[in-house]
Amino acid sequence: MLTEKQDLKFRKYLKRLMKNGDSEASYQIKSKWYLKHFEDMEFSLEESEALKSTFGEMKERELSSMRDLIENGTGHRMYEVRRKYVISDCSFEGILQVFEETGSPIFEGILNEVICKRKINDSRVRTRFFICFEKLEKELVDFKAQYIEMCKDWAANKFNGFSNYFGWTKEDWKKKYGVLKVVQLNSWEQEEVLVIPLDILQLMSSVADAAKMGKEQFVNEAGNDGDRFFTDRTHKLTYRLISKGLNVANMKIQSARVGKNIDSRITDGKLSVHARTILAHGDIIKPHYRYIIT
Repeated sequence: MLTEKQDLKFRKYLKRLMKNGDSEASYQIKSKWYLKHFEDMEFSLEESEALKSTFGEMKERELSSMRDLIENGTGHRMYEVRRKYVISDCSFEGILQVFEETGSPIFEGILNEVICKRKINDSRVRTRFFICFEKLEKELVDFKAQYIEMCKDWAANKFNGFSNYFGWTKEDWKKKYGVLKVVQLNSWEQEEVLVIPLDILQLMSSVADAAKMGKEQFVNEAGNDGDRFFTDRTHKLTYRLISKGLNVANMKIQSARVGKNIDSRITDGKLSVHARTILAHGDIIKPHYRYIIT
């Protein structure tokens, strides 16, 4: 879903695009973008009707192109080019429509990739990917809560460290961390000046952001980042499990805790996969983890 600021911005651009028509620079590129993101925008009924009229023909071409992809199959010389076009440019609604119409294995794979890349969570999509993701998410609910709490604790400690610098002026930073650097004033004259190193400039920026946000928002933002990171990692784990050939309808997960990590044995009765997390974090690096699949 777009933010209110983004929505207003895109409404403005869209009206200009519709007014100028194909005389607008990059008309085709912009039209494809709006078609792709149409389901993310909340327009009034009048604007929606205008959009349907404006993009109706383009949407039909898009659907026709996707149906041709299925009809011609993987042996067509342009298959990979067309497949990449569908994944990158076509609307999610259009891809879902073609999949529901045909049940094509080609489009199940495309739908899985689009869900993963665009981070879509839509209950209408009952593909193997979505079923597997749901099962994993349910199994990992305690680990997710623990991970998000780790992110918040890390952020709280980080904020407390930043607070030591609140109120510092640029001269305070120079006095504490500045280094002398020779500056060439002209072809015959040099001067030594006190400058702030790049890593300290980055620290200054982080401190300013933290001071502006306040502790509560700073900690909550870290929790939200942790939530998004968990979803992304679970998407990737889902994709890897499906690529192993697991039958997700019969998939069972047995998990055990090893310290703060989780160790899972995932089986469909015939094939078994071992997945375990490796958690890491430090004073500078926020909590993160990856899966080892064997």
